[in-house]
Amino acid sequence: MSDRAGRCLVVVGAVGLAAVVAGASCANIIGVDGDFYEVGASGTGGAAASSATGTAGAGGASSTGSAGQGGSTGGGGQGGEAGAGGAGAAGGSVPIVWRSWEVVSDGGGARVTGGGTTATIELYQSVSLTDLSIEAAFNQYHVGPHPDAFNHVETYWALNVSSNAYPYGGKSTVDRGDDTGETAMPMPLGVRDLQLHPPNVDKLVVMAFVAPVAASYTASDLAVRRVHDLGGNASLVLHSPCSAAGLVSLQAANDRAWVVSAQSYALGSLSSGDRICFGVSRDDSYAWDAVEVSWTITADP
Repeated sequence: MSDRAGRCLVVVGAVGLAAVVAGASCANIIGVDGDFYEVGASGTGGAAASSATGTAGAGGASSTGSAGQGGSTGGGGQGGEAGAGGAGAAGGSVPIVWRSWEVVSDGGGARVTGGGTTATIELYQSVSLTDLSIEAAFNQYHVGPHPDAFNHVETYWALNVSSNAYPYGGKSTVDRGDDTGETAMPMPLGVRDLQLHPPNVDKLVVMAFVAPVAASYTASDLAVRRVHDLGGNASLVLHSPCSAAGLVSLQAANDRAWVVSAQSYALGSLSSGDRICFGVSRDDSYAWDAVEVSWTITADP
């Protein structure tokens, strides 16, 4: 705005500091054509001015929720640099995503990391066909390939150390999409999947995801396939809690094709330490029932 002498009065920031500037049009000062760079950022050591469109100065608040360095651009001109420490008025938590093919299995156990947060993976034999709580933990680690070569698995945990190392849970030795007879692969290709083999009793091999943080959880991208063309069917089930009724069951046949669920499964609010259980059962004989499994778990804190 201008005073009676035709000079322009510039108001800087929310605190109402004013300066009278001569020799330029008001339009130029406000920044329509960029001759004057202004609007709402504090200088070095300055007060925490509030910016309508940019980031806040030290301790200041930004209406767009962006904090830290980098001031706003004032109507075509370049804004001043804001200090660190501003707090956004808007914002929210970022979901954490874990993917099965990123599970690490080694002598220290099994685990998966997403968004910098690591979750423990427990491998064990279930109490029954319907109760996926733990009966017997897999406590024998095998670093090399399984002695029965059809399994295509290594770095696996099993219930025993003999050549009959079943049931087990570990990592596939073959990239997704590259195995013999493999079809209908979900994306992405080229990853190494988790592999499980059920016991020869009416119980399941279980891979339990232990929630590392309290949050609302969702399971999605469920998929399963048998890795061999001999034998019968095997099924992947999802339970949460582990002792509750199953939410879904996917049956894999000996055609070695992937069976994929397009649904997402809301698991509700879980506390740190709660478990999401994926189990694989023999549907008839357990012979040749090595299966690859895939899933995504998302937590919204």
